Amino acid sequence: MTNEQVKLVQVWEEVRERAAEARRRLISADCDLANAMNAVAMALMPKDAKPGEKFAVWDGGRLIEVTCTETNPWHGTVRVRS
Repeated sequence: MTNEQVKLVQVWEEVRERAAEARRRLISADCDLANAMNAVAMALMPKDAKPGEKFAVWDGGRLIEVTCTETNPWHGTVRVRS
């Protein structure tokens, strides 16, 4: 291979590694986000919540809405409205 081709392959390998690392960080961040959302839902949801019930809490200028999920009452989804 020519020097130019070798450099192009090296750049390709570096970029491929950066992309793989970015994917790993994104997967980790998505997992952290899901865990944090569930923790907020559990903290705001009443213990006797039934699947499908929604609860809303004002926090400053935003409304945090928690929904008790149908599949597992100990999990919830969180939506913030500003």
